[in-house]
Amino acid sequence: MSIKINVRLAALIVGLFLVFSFRLLIVGPPEIVADHAFQTDRAFSRLARILADESPHAVDSLPNDGVRERLLSEIRSLGFSPIVRDDFHCSEGREAMRCARVRNVMFWINEPGPNAVMVASHYDSVPAGPGAGDDGAGVAASLEIAALLKNKDLARPVLVLITDGEEIGLVGAASFVAKDPFAKLVSAVVSMEARGVSGPVAMFQTSTPNGRDISALKSDIKTASSNSLASDVYQRMPNGTDVTEYLALDIDVGNFAIGGSPEFYHTSRDNLAMLDKRSFFHMGASAFNTVEAYVEQSGDEPEQQWIYTDFLGIVILALPQLFSIPLIVLAGLSTLAVFFIKGSGSPVRSLVLPFVAIVLGVGFALAVTAGIDAVRAEVHFAAAHPWALRAAQNLAALFGALLALWLLGRTVSRRRLLMSSWTCLALLGGVLSLFFPGAAILIVPALVVMILGCCFIFVGKDTVADLLAIVAAIVFLVIVVPTSALGEMMLFLEYAAPFTIFVVFCVMLFAPHVLPRNGFQNKVSWKLPTAGLAIILFFTLAAAIVPAYSVDAPRGLSIIQFTDADSGESQFGAFTKQPLPSSMTDVVPFRRGLISGFEDPAYVAKAPSFETQGVEVIIERNEVVADQRLLTIQINAADSDIVAARIEPSDVLVNSMSLNGVAKSDADTKGFLCHGRACRSITLNLALSIHEPELSLLVNGFRYGLEEAQGLRLLSARPATVLAKGWGDLRLVSRTIKLK
Repeated sequence: MSIKINVRLAALIVGLFLVFSFRLLIVGPPEIVADHAFQTDRAFSRLARILADESPHAVDSLPNDGVRERLLSEIRSLGFSPIVRDDFHCSEGREAMRCARVRNVMFWINEPGPNAVMVASHYDSVPAGPGAGDDGAGVAASLEIAALLKNKDLARPVLVLITDGEEIGLVGAASFVAKDPFAKLVSAVVSMEARGVSGPVAMFQTSTPNGRDISALKSDIKTASSNSLASDVYQRMPNGTDVTEYLALDIDVGNFAIGGSPEFYHTSRDNLAMLDKRSFFHMGASAFNTVEAYVEQSGDEPEQQWIYTDFLGIVILALPQLFSIPLIVLAGLSTLAVFFIKGSGSPVRSLVLPFVAIVLGVGFALAVTAGIDAVRAEVHFAAAHPWALRAAQNLAALFGALLALWLLGRTVSRRRLLMSSWTCLALLGGVLSLFFPGAAILIVPALVVMILGCCFIFVGKDTVADLLAIVAAIVFLVIVVPTSALGEMMLFLEYAAPFTIFVVFCVMLFAPHVLPRNGFQNKVSWKLPTAGLAIILFFTLAAAIVPAYSVDAPRGLSIIQFTDADSGESQFGAFTKQPLPSSMTDVVPFRRGLISGFEDPAYVAKAPSFETQGVEVIIERNEVVADQRLLTIQINAADSDIVAARIEPSDVLVNSMSLNGVAKSDADTKGFLCHGRACRSITLNLALSIHEPELSLLVNGFRYGLEEAQGLRLLSARPATVLAKGWGDLRLVSRTIKLK
């Protein structure tokens, strides 16, 4: 291989490495447009007034009352008449009901009526943080959108819904869908959420079919990061947003979210200071444009399922899903025909080469990640310094692809190598599309260009065909780089190694254009692979030794102070697999162990008891009627913020369960989680199978925060690189009642 070709190939590898290593910069939020209709500063000021002192405001808590009152004041100041729906409700949950007293806030922008477009967000936060991003940004954007639409002649009614109790299990949204008469009037929803405080906004979920949703995805700024693969993957994930409940209404959906800096998600640093105004602007302006587009639709236009993606944030590429597989098959057959008719060199080796490149490239990236994970005690070991792991993954993938070329690519013509790579892409993309139909959008635009290129090859226009092949590769690159960036943000970098398949494919699609027409004939010196391994080793070692967490990329860690009301034993507990910070273990000597009533191992230590009114359990009814055992149990927990209970053993058949009169019938439901002040007095009704005579009820009462001297010393020893997360620090009183 000539020196010139070596330089061109090296330039290609360096270019791909840089593009994939700095991919997050490509998908950043746009700069704020000062004269845009969505006034970011005005909306942000409104959010600051609503959050006031930025106290965490969990559902049915005193701070949440304050947030709601300030929210109502802002709505009235805009000239709208807010409505508050007060309801005790329970939503579906994995093996447990999620219950709370929720106060959903809503108002109509224009006259109420059917075929309404709904602008949705939620105002409660987790107990650990103020929720400026999740979902204060959505609330403030909803109010700004309402202000912009107020004096317009709208073709459809527009309802603004700001739910309560989203964080504990979508309870407010479930209440709205199940009971609110306005729910029957809604036919489209634009929802705003957050899983971080910065970065680009993604439109990550639609309804099915999604034709009207995609046509409404319009923007006069940078288009929200969107593709149908992300939507398909999200639908199969166990977590959800309020939209999960709204889909039961069979409505059109556009679900937007801020997703950058997930380390601050559900922590105290999900605050106004950390919320990136550019991300806030991106979400508000994008949602506003989509609301306007929905309003302009009749809501009953014929639609079908589309595959779609944003293209550099400039435009949405979309294609009817039913065309995707035929186009993939046509592209595969076209490239395969060129492979056999126009190429030279070993056909078997040529066809195998791209598959070997994928196995080696992705395999090396996975191996590097697994090796680092094996020596790191931290779960998110790349949080503070992602550059090291990202570089190691990408270099390992590039090395695997080049190794496959060096081992199998000698004497293979450029044409045959190129067509085998495109055939492989069509084959693997087609298989993936059978399971995730939205994945087809990653390859179909590039394959369409390649079909045209193959046509030019057969008519002898090789130069035009080569140019089209380069264009096709660029189209593929432009689509998959943002996709891999979005995947990294959603899944965390430690789980992003499989996305290096895009790196490998880019090598295989671009490399033939910098190789000799008849393939390189000479053996390649092993000096270059050795140098490559040395560079990979450097970044691997860096990823293995750099600090995992920092002030700007903190670790989540909450402490529980547990008291068993039956035995009187008290413990501190931390449910984590990672070692605790030494500054905390110096204050309290933790060890690995179990906390009574919990199956997962934790770090535990002796703790002082704390003042509490405890949990009182009174069995008011316990009898067998027909083929069921019926129980009525009164639970009183006067100073608890959360009450949880679970029937044991786990295989008992629960025929029905109701909490404060809210009925639930689900054989998989073994307990409940009830959040807020309304849960301090609970009447639990159970209908159980009579085949299990030995039953018990485990009841836990949780209070937010630690107060006792030793608990406060422990929290003061928590370093700045560690933040309480989710439910935050808790005091827990537990009782186990035998149901004889």
